[in-house]
Amino acid sequence: MVKYVRSSPERLEDFKSCVKNEKIKCKGLVVLDVPTRWNSIYMMLEAALKFEKAFWRMGEDDEGPYISWFGEDELVLEDRVIISHYSKKREGPPTNENWNNARTFVNFSKGIL
Repeated sequence: MVKYVRSSPERLEDFKSCVKNEKIKCKGLVVLDVPTRWNSIYMMLEAALKFEKAFWRMGEDDEGPYISWFGEDELVLEDRVIISHYSKKREGPPTNENWNNARTFVNFSKGIL
């Protein structure tokens, strides 16, 4: 989800609109994890959980492009498939179980950080 939101300025603006519509009061935004920072996954999930309602709203408001982004597995240029399966197919938008797992991970990590 965070990669989707951060993948273009338009998507980030759409996300900010969802945050506003959901009346989420948070000064920061979502952040991506950084492989060289040991606590970056924790920071990414902690920030994402604050915006869970906005992510759900974005999925509802932007359903076509949103769902297709998760299913993308071909590089298409000028209506021709250039590379098929150029990247790992994304699993899909977060489910309730994914959000619950993120909450569990963040709560557990708070205890050891």
